[in-house]
Amino acid sequence: MRYPELSYYKYMATKELQDLYMSIQSWSGQLINELDTRDTEQNFKPATQIVTAVTTTDIGRPNGGFVVYIEPTGKYYGWNAVTSAWDAFN
Repeated sequence: MRYPELSYYKYMATKELQDLYMSIQSWSGQLINELDTRDTEQNFKPATQIVTAVTTTDIGRPNGGFVVYIEPTGKYYGWNAVTSAWDAFN
């Protein structure tokens, strides 16, 4: 996603107004860079955390998106944050 940039105006009525506009334009450029960096970090963040456990109670308090592989049963479960329960994948 690309964020909108502040328009460039060549003529300003006073030097003070031009300086103020240039400061705002510089600030908006820095903000766009920070947002782009944050977006890149978010896009490459893993969607889930996969944990190996003997039982789902070994996990404690899971977050939405957690995936667990239960060794004795050989099954994968995903934590459903809406229902607060583990849902079997297979």
